[in-house]
Amino acid sequence: MIENLNYSAEGLLRVFSKHFTPAMAERWAHNPKVIGEIAYGGRMGNTPPPSTDGYVFRGAGLSQVTGRDGVSKLQEFLTKNGADFDILQNPELIIDPSHALECGVADWVLCGCLPHAERDDTVGETKALNGGLNGLPQRARQLALWKSEPLT
Repeated sequence: MIENLNYSAEGLLRVFSKHFTPAMAERWAHNPKVIGEIAYGGRMGNTPPPSTDGYVFRGAGLSQVTGRDGVSKLQEFLTKNGADFDILQNPELIIDPSHALECGVADWVLCGCLPHAERDDTVGETKALNGGLNGLPQRARQLALWKSEPLT
């Protein structure tokens, strides 16, 4: 439920090639806090290092909401819909069992996934949620499992 960021040098270059040179990847491999700061610091609403925003606002929750901007938008949506907890001040609440499902569903709706899901469009849903196709095979598998269950 929380982005690990414990990458090898090879993994950093594969996943975050825009943010790590080979020398940086060797130096910071398996250092999640520094990896978060380099990969996410100074973008997505996060303040640049030496703040800890990049690590604090790494992907979290069922939808892997990422960045201060993403968490802020989710907080606004939650507040508008009656939530009485603050994930911007307490980002760990996104993965708290008391709030994880509410946060995940709210972010999924906020990202525009619902219309795609209503049409069984897993490609559109996946792109709406994370901008690419990460997780597409799992979503297609989960949809097939769900659709195979009898309605009661």
